[in-house]
Amino acid sequence: MKENIQLLREQAMKDVSEGLAGANLIPEETADNVDEVKKAIIQSIEWQMSFDRKIKALKSFQGYIWKSGFISGELETVVYNDVIEAMNKWKDFEIKIFIYSSGSVSAQKLLFGHSDKGNLLKYFSGYFDTTIGSKLEKDSYLNIAKHIGVEQKDIVFLSDNVKGKFNYRNALINIMI
Repeated sequence: MKENIQLLREQAMKDVSEGLAGANLIPEETADNVDEVKKAIIQSIEWQMSFDRKIKALKSFQGYIWKSGFISGELETVVYNDVIEAMNKWKDFEIKIFIYSSGSVSAQKLLFGHSDKGNLLKYFSGYFDTTIGSKLEKDSYLNIAKHIGVEQKDIVFLSDNVKGKFNYRNALINIMI
């Protein structure tokens, strides 16, 4: 936890020095200011989440919390039945499925390893996060294609991100044909 707090503290210092409105410093912990530090951490996390920031400090902290929740059984991913049906069909056709998420690889494995349909990790051939690049950058997708050894034209990317320069509607139609 201390490493995650330090990452948040360093990010907060950077945000404050860049003059980002609403950013707050996280003080070093002493015996006298534990409550103040906790309050600053919560405020920093809530502020970052309000902007849906995809930064290491926030993702690392979230991953730590998620791990605890999934392992304890307090958290469980809900997966619709048609998703399982589709993944079974893709597996039957030997179509490889990869995940590319702004969440860390470890967070992806937690999400799909602890679902209401059981452990779904058997469906996936690999995982990518933003260490390969931003989801808004064309080069990230080229890097994934290179990494998995498949021509770009033979890959269908499906995404919830409408900001990208890719035509996801056509990709969805192509995969259904």
